[in-house]
Amino acid sequence: MTAIGLNCNKGSKQKIKYGVKTRTYEQLSDNITRMCMDMGKEIVLIIDEVDQASNNAVFLKFLGVLRKKYLIRDKVKTFKSVILAGVHDIKSLKLLIHEQKVITADEAKEIASDRYNSPWNIAADFEVDMTFNKEEIATMLVEYEKENKVDMNIKEVSEEIYKYTSGYPFLVSKICKVIDEKLNKIWTLYGIQEAIKIILEEKNTLFESLIKNLENDEKMYNMIERIIVNGENIEYNTDEPLIDKATMYSIIKRGENKRIEVHNKIFETRIYNYMIIKKTIYKTIKPNYESRNQFILADGNIDIIKILDKFQELMKEEYREETEKFSEKEGRLIFLAFIKPIINGTGFYDVEVETRTNKRMDIIITYNQKRYIIELKKWYGRAREEKGYNQLAGYMKIKGAKEGYMVVFDFSKEKSYKNEWIEVDGRRIYEVIA
Repeated sequence: MTAIGLNCNKGSKQKIKYGVKTRTYEQLSDNITRMCMDMGKEIVLIIDEVDQASNNAVFLKFLGVLRKKYLIRDKVKTFKSVILAGVHDIKSLKLLIHEQKVITADEAKEIASDRYNSPWNIAADFEVDMTFNKEEIATMLVEYEKENKVDMNIKEVSEEIYKYTSGYPFLVSKICKVIDEKLNKIWTLYGIQEAIKIILEEKNTLFESLIKNLENDEKMYNMIERIIVNGENIEYNTDEPLIDKATMYSIIKRGENKRIEVHNKIFETRIYNYMIIKKTIYKTIKPNYESRNQFILADGNIDIIKILDKFQELMKEEYREETEKFSEKEGRLIFLAFIKPIINGTGFYDVEVETRTNKRMDIIITYNQKRYIIELKKWYGRAREEKGYNQLAGYMKIKGAKEGYMVVFDFSKEKSYKNEWIEVDGRRIYEVIA
């Protein structure tokens, strides 16, 4: 056993060693009790990288010792708490046992017994919802408003923060922190959008973990791509291990009608950006402009008509030979890859979950405090096109927009390129056939 060295401040700074000549787990247990008594303080034990050690019989027996002591903590002095970090689920130990990693056959048999299976009962259900709802966000903002003597529309701000974060605690706090420290306390819808723009461009451990989990699991990556790019509806059922795993990572959640949704808009946009850069690096997407300045107007806004016309030009030049085999998924990613460098630094985009299907996708571009509604869809004939106009006009009405934009991917051999304004129910729609 490895000796445990601690500095004790009771009267002197004498260094006391525990574990010397420890040969049995019973002796280890006694030494833990003695150490906790000598310290005269409550001790919390933190064990990191548990998954990496969970196939080690000695480590599992050590956990068994800790659990046994914890169960009789009213009679025997022991650690106040034990925190296991870097662990997915103790239930996965059975898999390691069957694979015979590191441990011997005898050790595997011993670990598989009830004595060592799930020593800390980590597999027990944990049903506390850790996310914030709109009311809880509002409560925090009320307290902040009083302490900092600022004025804001609490209801409007809390709902907008929730809209983009779905109450994810880190993201809620991050938006508030950015507004408070970097944006001169601009507690408005514009301030929230500016904060989101900053967050989407920064590197942090949360986003690193998000992307790492997708990069390391091809099946999970493909499932998320099917949902956010293809617009597929997949039933949310945690009996399926992949869905359960993605839920555990907080990548997905149960959405309306029991369908899978990415947990929040910020995660979704970050994942879109990740998928775009992967395809750009591997040359499957080729934007055809050198400078974004050509798309910026004198007043600082984007020239959305010029952007859409240029995108049509890209499709003509680079993808004119593609037919029905060229999937709508590719068209959507090409458009997002095309638009992202133009709006980077000043704006951002997000995809409306409510209207996303395998037949249409509505994108909201926020740039310089203006919003542009763009619908992407595939050509299914003239009748469906007319229906699409009405759908977009209805969505524009909900959003209070007088102008909207439609990009139609026509992969048929008889396609004809066009770009024109159309008026529907008093609202103008600029349509581009690409």
